[in-house]
Amino acid sequence: MDEPPPPQPGRAAAIARPAVVAIALVLLAPLVFYAVTGLLIAHRPPTPGAVTETNLPIPDDVFGETDSAATQPAGWRPQRIQAVVAWLRSDADIRGRLTQITVRGDALTADFHSLGRWTRVSVRRSSGTATVFVQEQDWLGKLADLHGGRNFGWRTAWFTDTVAGLLIALSLIGGWLLLRSQPYRWLKLVAILTGVLLVAVAIMVAM
Repeated sequence: MDEPPPPQPGRAAAIARPAVVAIALVLLAPLVFYAVTGLLIAHRPPTPGAVTETNLPIPDDVFGETDSAATQPAGWRPQRIQAVVAWLRSDADIRGRLTQITVRGDALTADFHSLGRWTRVSVRRSSGTATVFVQEQDWLGKLADLHGGRNFGWRTAWFTDTVAGLLIALSLIGGWLLLRSQPYRWLKLVAILTGVLLVAVAIMVAM
């Protein structure tokens, strides 16, 4: 007597299985990169370099004709802050993402972060000067910045967002494929709950 043919997967499962394989192949290199850089950062913190200091004169037209350092040494208006930041990027060759601005009296402090490089600029309207402090990090610091990917705006946000989205899709589709099959379903549920427990423990330890 001939055995009955094995049940054929549904249309959704037939599409999901090759999708999981394709997503896993796309994620292979990014996940290896994140794993290797994460291990390096955890066991060998980046070494900060020496801080260099440079003093630059700021043209009066950056502050405006009626809002220059000579006539109004205190107070900052939003358009003046934007003008100073634009001058720093164009004429002072300040690179990176602007991460913080602090205003105290006639002094403005701006922090910039680029790949493996921290820059702090202190601007004083009373003297019309900008003091630029730059600290370069070693190659591991550059890898740490690439691993974090949060200080470079759209240049790295698209990469981390894409990897995160693919990981979510891989987890959901793969989990659905595994749970829909009958053999060892309770073991699969135990494995999923173990992963949830690991995340909960990690959060509790970090708090």
